[in-house]
Amino acid sequence: MKAVVMANDEGAFLRPLTCTLSVYKLELLGKPLLFYVLDSLIAADFKEIILIVKLKASQIEAMLSDGEYKGASVTVVIEEE
Repeated sequence: MKAVVMANDEGAFLRPLTCTLSVYKLELLGKPLLFYVLDSLIAADFKEIILIVKLKASQIEAMLSDGEYKGASVTVVIEEE
């Protein structure tokens, strides 16, 4: 199955933490929030995950540079507008 995650939140509710970091790069118990989302999708048997990002996209791409996370294919799509 495929999943699409809209990861475009600017994180205004978490300022000043999100002034320089993506919401999904913030850590909870030593693990980035993005990985909690991906773990939940993988546990639900999603094998192909597409992340649509706009803000701080390079941070998300760096976290998933090989395009795979725990056996699932993860594609980062950068929203231009």
